[in-house]
This record gives sequence, structure tokens and C-alpha cells, in this order.
Amino acid sequence: MVAYLFMERLELWDASFRDEYRALAARTTALHGGKYISVSRNHILLEGAGVPDVLSLVEFPTLGAAQEWYRSAEYQKAVKIRNTGSRDRLLLFEASAPAYAIAAGAT
Repeated sequence: MVAYLFMERLELWDASFRDEYRALAARTTALHGGKYISVSRNHILLEGAGVPDVLSLVEFPTLGAAQEWYRSAEYQKAVKIRNTGSRDRLLLFEASAPAYAIAAGAT
């Protein structure tokens, strides 16, 4: 079953890491079958607190593939690079019932 990675950039204090991180993250993501669905700085907070700087959504073929990607030595290098200039939250979730089923009460 397809899995998604949702990333929020919660804090940015030094943007100099971005080019190196983006290149390494994109390469490792592709190696694990992932593809970027969206990366956006244009978003509106409807509920909750704190507006992230950047939101990203990445699709992986399976939850296992996404976990292998995240745990891979190459991506962990990218994490270290990213952490030099930002604080982020990453959430991995498996696709479930379509939206219409949730709306009908099949949660």
C-alpha cells in the first residue's frame, strides 16, 4: 500500500544548507521509489498553532520503502546537513480509505 511522507519546516535559522540537502534528498528519495508530490511555501493555517516555512509531501510505493529511505545511510547524511539550519517534523503514514469512505463514517 502506498505511503506518504509529510514534512513541515518548523524553524529556519540558516538557509545555506538547502542546495546540498535538496540534491541529496532528491537522489535518495528516487533510489527508494519515492516521488515528490508537492513542496510549497504557499499555505494557509486553518487550525492549530504555528505556520511552517515549507510543507512537503512525498509518495513512496510502500511504508517499508519509506522507512528504508529514512534509515538509509545516505539519507541520514542529508538529515545531518538539514539539521545545521532548520528544525523539521516528518510524519510517515500509509494510505488508507479514500476520502469518500471517511466522509461516510468508515474511519
